[in-house]
Order: sequence, then C-alpha cells, then structure tokens
Amino acid sequence: MEHCAPWVDQQQPEYWEKLTVDMLSGLESCKVLLKEVLLIYNQSETGYHTVEFRMSCDVLPGSNYIHGQYEIIINGLDYIALNEDLSTWTAVGKAAEILTQQWEKIGHTKTLRPFLEGECVQRLHSHLDYGKEILLRRDTPKLHVTHKIPWKWQKDGSNQNLDMEVIETRPAGDGTFQKWAAVVVPPGEEQSYTCHVNHEGLPEPLTLRWEPPQPSVPIMPIVIGLILGAVLMGAVVTFLIRKWRNKVGKAAEILTQEWDKTVFVKSVTSFLKNKCVTFLLQHLDYGKEFLLRTDIPKFHVTHKVRADGTITLRCWALDFYHSDITLTWQRDGSNQNLDIEVMDTRPARDGTFQKWAAVVVPLGEEQRYTCHVYYEGLPEPLTLRWEPPQLSVPIMPIVTGLVLGVVLMGAVVTFLIWKRRNKGSHSLTYLQTLLTWPDPLASHFIGSAYLDDIHIERLNTITQTPKLEHCAPWLDQQQPEYWEQSTLGMLNLRDFYKRLLKKVLHIYNQSETGYHTVQFRMSCDVLPGVNYIRGQYEMIFNGHDYIALNEDLTTWTAVGKAAEVLSQEFEKKSYAKNLRPLLEGECVQSLLAQLDYGKEILLRKDIPKLHVTHKVRADGNITLRCWAQDFYHAEITLTWQKDGSNQNLDMEVIETRPAGDGTFQKWAAVVVPPGEEQRYTCHVNHEGLPESITLRWEPPQPSVPIMPIVTGLVLGAVLMGAVVTFLIWKWRSKGKKRSGSEFICPWEYQAQLRVCPAS
Repeated sequence: MEHCAPWVDQQQPEYWEKLTVDMLSGLESCKVLLKEVLLIYNQSETGYHTVEFRMSCDVLPGSNYIHGQYEIIINGLDYIALNEDLSTWTAVGKAAEILTQQWEKIGHTKTLRPFLEGECVQRLHSHLDYGKEILLRRDTPKLHVTHKIPWKWQKDGSNQNLDMEVIETRPAGDGTFQKWAAVVVPPGEEQSYTCHVNHEGLPEPLTLRWEPPQPSVPIMPIVIGLILGAVLMGAVVTFLIRKWRNKVGKAAEILTQEWDKTVFVKSVTSFLKNKCVTFLLQHLDYGKEFLLRTDIPKFHVTHKVRADGTITLRCWALDFYHSDITLTWQRDGSNQNLDIEVMDTRPARDGTFQKWAAVVVPLGEEQRYTCHVYYEGLPEPLTLRWEPPQLSVPIMPIVTGLVLGVVLMGAVVTFLIWKRRNKGSHSLTYLQTLLTWPDPLASHFIGSAYLDDIHIERLNTITQTPKLEHCAPWLDQQQPEYWEQSTLGMLNLRDFYKRLLKKVLHIYNQSETGYHTVQFRMSCDVLPGVNYIRGQYEMIFNGHDYIALNEDLTTWTAVGKAAEVLSQEFEKKSYAKNLRPLLEGECVQSLLAQLDYGKEILLRKDIPKLHVTHKVRADGNITLRCWAQDFYHAEITLTWQKDGSNQNLDMEVIETRPAGDGTFQKWAAVVVPPGEEQRYTCHVNHEGLPESITLRWEPPQPSVPIMPIVTGLVLGAVLMGAVVTFLIWKWRSKGKKRSGSEFICPWEYQAQLRVCPAS
C-alpha cells in the first residue's frame, strides 16, 4: 500500500503494514465471493470476470458519524448494497439475493457496523488532522477574460444566466481547480458585460471586464532598448540576488531557531484554537438575523417560441433565501418530471438565490400546464400558470384568422404532439483503459461499448489471442469481418495510448516501469429524426492530466502540464478535423445500426411492478418505501405526497439501478409518524404506463386466532383415531369366526378395493 497525498507520509510503518494486510485479505475475499457467484450461475472461472467494491463513511464537524456505504458489483450484473440502517441489504440479481440471504443468517452486518461507525471514522479523522494544512487552505483564483468573435447571438433580456455556458469545476492536476463561464455578445458591446466572481478565498466579490488589447506601436526600438539594457540590468540583479539570498536565508534560519526556543509557536496555536474560534462564533451570533432569515421568492413564468414551433415555458423563482426550493411542472394535474429541464439553484450576487424549471409544450396548450413551487417560507405550495399578455388592438380580425386557419393549425399541433411523445435520445459510448506496471513488457487493455446503459461489446487483452466479443443478443447478426476489423482497431488504439503515455511520462521525467493508467471515453448522441446532436472525446492520464474535445469539435480543454503539451500537438496536427467525421459519421452510423438490430429489445416498454413496504425504525417512526421493479426504459419518476402535497424535500430516492436481466429497479422512501401511513401516497410515472399510478401502503389483513382451531383439530384427530382403531379391531375379530373354507384377505393399509379369489 502506497500513499498518494503528501500528508499521509506522517503515518507510522505499522499503519501501512496493517493496511496492506487488510487489502490483500480483501482481495482474497473478493476471489472467494466471485467463485461463489460463478458456482451459482454454473459459469467457468476461466472467463473474464470483475468484482467492484466501494465502502465509505461520512462525518460532519462535531459529529462522529452520519452515514456509511458498502457496495459490491460482480460482473457488472449482481449488485449488493448495505442499506442506511446498517442492518438490511438491497440485492439485485439471482446470485446477489442468495449471498445476502447467507449473510443475513451469519449476521454479517454486525461486523460491518462497528467498522463503518468506528475504525473507518477514526481513519477519516486521522487523515483530516494530518492534512488540515492542505485541506483547509484557501487558494485565491487567478482570473482573466478572453475574447472571441461569436458565430451566433441570442438575448432574452438583461439577465444573462440563461445565455451563458458554464463548465463544471475541474481539477487542475496540482491540487487546485479551474472553471470558466462564457457568454456570446454582439461585436462592439463587450464593455457592457461584466463577470462577477464569488469565492471564499476572496475578501469580497470580484468584478472583471474584458480589456481590449492596447493599440500596437512600433516595438522594434523598445525591443532594441530592452536588449541593450538587459546586460547591465542582469549583472546588477544577479549580484543583488546572490547577496540578498545569503542574508535572507541566514536570517530566516536564525529566526526559526530563536522561535523554537521560545513559546512563539504555542502562542500562535493557542490563538488559532481559542481566539480565532471565539471570533468566528461572535460573527455567527452577530449575523444570525441575516443568516437565519427567510426571503420569500418572487415568481413569474416566461413564454418563448422555439425554432420547431413548440413553446418553452420557464418558471422562475428569484430573490429567495435559503437556497432549498423545488419547482415542478404539471400537465392537467399530472407531474411532468421526466420532461422538464431544471437549473441548479444559483446565487444572485445580492445574498439571495434564483432557480428555474422549463418545459416544452405544444403550441396552444400552454394553459394546460401549471408550475408548482415548494419552499419553506411559503405557508402552502404555490401554483403558477403562464398569463398571456393583454392585447391592446382589436382582436376580432385575429380571432377570425385563427378560426379560418384552425384546420391547418390542428394538423401542425398533431404533428408536434406526436413528435414530442416520440422524443428520446440514444448514445453510443466507448470506454477504454490501459494499465501498465513495473514489468515494462506487461500491460493490460480493456475496452467496452455501451448502447445507452446496455453493455454490447468488450475486449480484454489478458488472453493470448484477444478478440472483441458481443454482450448483447442482437449483435450475433454482425458478419465475421466486423469483429475482425473492430478487434484490429481496438488493438491499434491500445498502441496509440501507449505512445501518448510515453510522451506524458517523458514530460514529467517519470519512469515507464511504474504503475500508470490511460482512460478514454468517446460517445455520440442522436435524437429520432436527427443524425447527430453532440459528441464527446476525452482522455485522462494517471488520473491527473485531462484532455477533452470541446462541443464545437474544433478546440480542446486541457488540465495539467502534459495535457497542455499534447493538446498543442493535437492542434498543430489538426487532430480535431479527423475526429469530427468520426463522431458525426462513423459513430452515428454504428449507433443507428445497433438501434436497428436491437430495436425489438431496445424499443420495448416493460411496465414496472409496484409495491410499498413498511418498516418500523429504531426511533419509532415508520419508513414507507415505494418500489418499482422489472421496468424498461430506465426513465421513471417516483414521488411521495402527504394529503396531496409533494414531499420532495423529505424523501430519499436512489438512482435507477440495473436489475441484471435487462430491466431496472428504483425506490423512493419517506419517514412518517406511526399511525399516519394512510395519509401518504406514492405516485409513479413511466412511459410504459397509460397514466400515472397512485399506490398506498396496504396493512396486512387482521389475523384470526388459530390456536383454538389447531387445538380442536388435534383433539378431533385423537378421538377419530380411537374410533377407527375400535372398528378395525371389531372387523378383524368377526372375520376369524368364519369357516376355514373361506379365504381371508389380508389387511392392506391402502385406500383400495381388493377382490380375493376363492381358495
């Protein structure tokens, strides 16, 4: 076991020895687990198999434990997870269910709970203590604004939140992060736009404006003057640096030696732990009226016509505080959670927040849609509807024109509704990983392809003759030439990644004999009737250097020194020009071919099986869990309501999970007081359902006393046995008194009629 963080080298050697032993023990446990799974499915141990494991524990300041996770995935199909109560399991797949039943019998959770709540938390606190100087630092961001001539322009008003593009915060490879936000503006209006930055490392929000380059002047005289002055200045600076360096270094050493002898360090430590904390608590007390206030949001709904003739209704919530708010759209009272686009809650620069939720509706049906707002500052949920502007001109000519054109408009609306109902994008994703270790001749390459969430192809070079294999039933329709060419293409990519890795290691002056990884992802997305909507192409080297092709398919985003060097090479060689035809052409053709081959499986709609479970918690409250199982496609919405009011803020929802048989499962849980279960209803929306389904927990039927019944049956059986025994004895005694010429048929304990021949 090796450390990857600078502060972990403070751990004692015993720590690393124990951790190494634990990891090797975990490896053997995974092997045993995999062997059991293969035995359940009657599969060979010589194939390609994987066991993925994740365990974590979380804490909050001032608390030792808040929750933990323990998950295992075997061969990407069987899924086992320890639930949050740390006493029950969630299992997906035949083998997973069998294993969890065995674990429940031996009380496996009793050994996991002490580790998650004890040793894991202790290790976490230890790392936080060792690394506090690095983890709690605040690096102020370096800021600048770039300028590029736009190729299109859209503006819906003064607020630019709708018109800007923001990337997610990305690691920079050196322990810091980077982020950018872009807006497209008309030429000549650049100075009307300002960028506002908020970061805890800044004393106050920072405002930036693009600064145009200064007009060029004849620079040759300046350059000549600088060159002529460089020699003299260089000599002077070199002399001063050498002189000052000796003095500063010597002085610093003397000062630190003196401080070590005094109580200076102890006084600084005392200040940080006492006075500094006191000041923080005072500020929290002074600002409690501001921090604990609740600002009611301002609401409105906007209306915008799209290029295809449909309408975007956007429900806005502005100027609210705190940031927790829920916006949902309903059509005729039915939730539209699958069809809405929701922006993350964003700060509004004045200490408040803003958020919006948008839905695309057919023209003329705007009044069927309502926006529902849930916020702690509102006495009850608020319902909004788009209000069309009042017309200030005579409307009769307009109404007459609408009546005359209703036939054509009806046809258009019918087409748009049909198009809307048949929406749904599909993606083809390629994931590839190259792993190397100290043996310079050894490497491991794994490649996979996914159609949406379905694993369709795989290649693993662990065998002597690696070849691409299909994982989806419809792919056996492909010709042998397809598999040969695809295998050759994957192996060529492996060699390409090796060359790139060699360049990265050379840039960092690192050895090729260590442990290194190259991870690659490429994907393309399509919509029905549209050949291409977007593509992705990205690589990560050793988990640090990141290269990604931007959405314009012409420029690159690079994070890390080596990534920047490689992206410059890619730009010189016009590498993006070769990728555009690949993403927009070959990838899309492969995706459409896969959709055509597998349409019977991919386009089916399996209706979910639904039920609600009931469990008493340790605190006496009740957990109601609404289950949806065996459904396809994966898009589904589960929501809980109390007396008709949505409980989105109070419910726990897991992500949709594969069930191992091509279907999916999901649940949503809510904690309710005992005796109030019937006030809660679960609402399910899925494209396979003709309409939303509402479920309620059904208590079991009251049991009847069965002991009297059992007692009566037992007593009756004893009496019946005595009667039967007496009759049999009497019948036999009577038979013995008959003449000897008559054949006596022996007794058979069978329900048969036997006819005995005369002797």
